[in-house]
This record gives sequence, C-alpha cells and structure tokens, in this order.
Amino acid sequence: MYSVNDVIILRWLVNLNKQGISVQNFRDIVNFLKIRMPEILKNPQKWELIISGKSAQFKDRISHRIVDVLKDSGQYLFFP
Repeated sequence: MYSVNDVIILRWLVNLNKQGISVQNFRDIVNFLKIRMPEILKNPQKWELIISGKSAQFKDRISHRIVDVLKDSGQYLFFP
C-alpha cells in the first residue's frame, strides 16, 4: 500500500519526466530535499511542484515561498 505522500511524490516524478527532466535529476532532487528541505518530503501535500524548462521549484501553498531545487548554489532561493 502507498501512502498519500508516496502518491504525491510519484506524481511529481511523472510530471518531471513528462517535462523532459531525467530520473537521475529526480534522484538529485529527492536527495537535496532529504538533506536540506526534509519538510517537503514529510508534508508534500503542502507543496506544489512548478516546472519551467529545466528548472524545478517547490512552492509552499501556505506561505507562497518558492525553493528552486535544480539550481543548488549552496543557497536557498526564496521568493515572496
């Protein structure tokens, strides 16, 4: 059985793949989230995945904070 969180994360994978982002990049995203932003994986229904070209961002549905996860420069990219 899959949890709701598992289904949401699988849906993110499908959407990223449809936009041409590789499975390896998805692994990189999940690893980034596990290390730097574990709250996204713990509560994925609170986050919206935004894909633009080769960019992947997560938007907090409550605070509207945006985190770019493919362009990790060592700093978080937050937008109001």
